[in-house]
Amino acid sequence: MDGGDHITSVLTFLLIPITITDNRKNHWIGEIHKSNTLSSTISNAFLFLIKIQVCAIYFHAFVGKIPIDEWSNGTATYYWLTHEHFGINEIFRPLFIFILSKSFLVSIITWGILVLEFLLSACIILDKKSKTKKIMFILGVFFHFLILIIHGLFTFFFAATAGLVLYLLSDYSSLKNITLPSSYYYGKWIKRNFSN
Repeated sequence: MDGGDHITSVLTFLLIPITITDNRKNHWIGEIHKSNTLSSTISNAFLFLIKIQVCAIYFHAFVGKIPIDEWSNGTATYYWLTHEHFGINEIFRPLFIFILSKSFLVSIITWGILVLEFLLSACIILDKKSKTKKIMFILGVFFHFLILIIHGLFTFFFAATAGLVLYLLSDYSSLKNITLPSSYYYGKWIKRNFSN
């Protein structure tokens, strides 16, 4: 259990009302075109709860680290990378020896993690069309990918990435249709959201 299972169960639970009120026959059909005020309200409310949940996850991760000495003095990354059970995989250890030997790099990475977690939690206040959200999405996925490579937390990576998609890339607007990408139109959706 690496935390990914908890994130997955909460997000899945909050997605149930959204999927029940989705009037498409299946997820391969494009975005919803017909509007129903009640189903849109329910979908938007639960999508908002998902955004609050993901915001709270990152804010709690940030605040929970502040009182810990290793995080405040900038050495936590060193201890996590050299930990006997959760440390870096032996295959990648030679790549990180240089980083671990430079205290300023360890401090920059440690404090950078804190800043990233705070900024990810603060994304909830950004406008839905903000380019900053897209940048934070890429940084967040890259951060969790590094956790996957370094610590081997596979389910956590996929759960966190799904949370970031729902938090930063999905959209709701004033009782209109919820806009979540369908599997069939995912490429067009990515192009539409990341162009400009």
